[in-house]
Amino acid sequence: MKLLKTHQQNLYDAFAKHGFVKDDFSFVKRRGRIFIIHEASKHHLAYLRKKETNLDPDSKQWVHNTSFVLEMSVGPSKQLIPNWEGVLSELDQWLQRINAL
Repeated sequence: MKLLKTHQQNLYDAFAKHGFVKDDFSFVKRRGRIFIIHEASKHHLAYLRKKETNLDPDSKQWVHNTSFVLEMSVGPSKQLIPNWEGVLSELDQWLQRINAL
């Protein structure tokens, strides 16, 4: 999985919103997941983008779906998130927990 430019900019914006700079974090790709690691605390958030294509039984058209599997070292361990906005929401909560440490 690649780190999309739009996703990368969304992540940088979220960092700035919570008072971090992008140098406070490192990005590592491991087993298809993107790991975001906070350098000072070594806490991480990882996500995997899952793409599925299904046939809609009514319209007989192909439907493309994207979801995300999210893992965190601080907070809930593993979750299935239906869209990128949900990942950003969880990222905001994760950044708040890191700020509180």
